[in-house]
Amino acid sequence: MTINELEKLIDHEIQWLVYYGLKEDRLQLNIESNIYKDLRSIGYTKRLIPLIERCSPGLLTSNSKIDKNTILEDIVHTHFSDKKNHLTPLEVLFILYPDRKLKMLDRIKNNLSLD
Repeated sequence: MTINELEKLIDHEIQWLVYYGLKEDRLQLNIESNIYKDLRSIGYTKRLIPLIERCSPGLLTSNSKIDKNTILEDIVHTHFSDKKNHLTPLEVLFILYPDRKLKMLDRIKNNLSLD
């Protein structure tokens, strides 16, 4: 995976989180937040689908546990699974580039474009 591919997936995920995430919850997100535990879905969707399945364009995985030492090129895009070591693009970004978390949370809170 390249940084451009990751950013495209993140952009999709954030756009959908902004649309489907309850605004009052989005505004409360902070550096300690776990997006998919702290953010509730808007109540007026046809079917109640967990945000992680509705908003993430898939999951990312690697042959070894994804941590701060993982090389981005070793990560691959996969489909949904209940297996361990499958994370959303945002979750991977928060692990590999923790200094970008506040910027991404700000995008979710304020519906900002990727720059």
